[in-house]
Amino acid sequence: MLDPENKLINDRIRSRCDSTSSISKEQEIARIFPTGEHMVIVLDDRRDVWGGVDNIIQVVPFFFFDENETNRATPVFTRNFTKDTINNIYEYCGQSSYIDHLLDILLKFHKIFFKCYEAIQNKLDVDSLGLEQYFDDTGAPNLKNIISYERSKTLCDCKIIFSGIIPIKGDFTDNIEYLLATFLGAQVVDRASSPDITHLITNGTITEKAKRIINSGLSISIVFVDWLYCCYYLGERADESFFKFSIEASNFDEDTSELESQPDHKRKSIEGSEENNPQKIIPVTLEDFLDDETLKDF
Repeated sequence: MLDPENKLINDRIRSRCDSTSSISKEQEIARIFPTGEHMVIVLDDRRDVWGGVDNIIQVVPFFFFDENETNRATPVFTRNFTKDTINNIYEYCGQSSYIDHLLDILLKFHKIFFKCYEAIQNKLDVDSLGLEQYFDDTGAPNLKNIISYERSKTLCDCKIIFSGIIPIKGDFTDNIEYLLATFLGAQVVDRASSPDITHLITNGTITEKAKRIINSGLSISIVFVDWLYCCYYLGERADESFFKFSIEASNFDEDTSELESQPDHKRKSIEGSEENNPQKIIPVTLEDFLDDETLKDF
């Protein structure tokens, strides 16, 4: 489906089963490509089975069998990532299918890699060409660097605050949505008083923190958490208007700490909200996050 004319991938494709180790549950790219990983891209709906290496493009889960049975065997859905999330991503893609978006991602990385390769072959100055970030320590173009850098530009102009996403007693940084946002280049804050906030991301629950932001009258995009997942899986900044969460400040009940609205894409309101106390933001990587045994099923 991705390469019908055998021009992009041809027969250079392997499956997860090709790297199965008898002593480890994690897949090892080096077992399939022992001469190097710099030209390898892994497409999988789970990062953890590959140890969180940077060659991975995580794809939207596809259920060939009954999704309930599949999810019980290998959990995919989480508190904020549900079947509705997947449906909304597909709906956002519209007439251009998700596969088309995935192909665009592969073509972009393919183009960058060979632009770097040609620069080396022609002995050009990669720094002056603005390509140095795509090279590894050996001086060779590496898809790990290409994927990481390009993904970090997706939301680089965004300053995000979450509402109802992190449990009351949760660690601000030990959270998949925080990780995805920072992986895509966004800055994440936990204080409503932080200046220049561009996005309020909610799961349908309005916290006191969210009320203060909405009542401030600032021009902020208020979107469902599905927007963040759509940006992650499509590798681009999705249109906020499609995931807009609409609520009027005048509808707030001053005696309540939470208020459920009627969003465009209806989702269940989840009990529990973030702490309003400021938390220290600790930089994390995908590898650090995947060391958390309680979250490895993502």
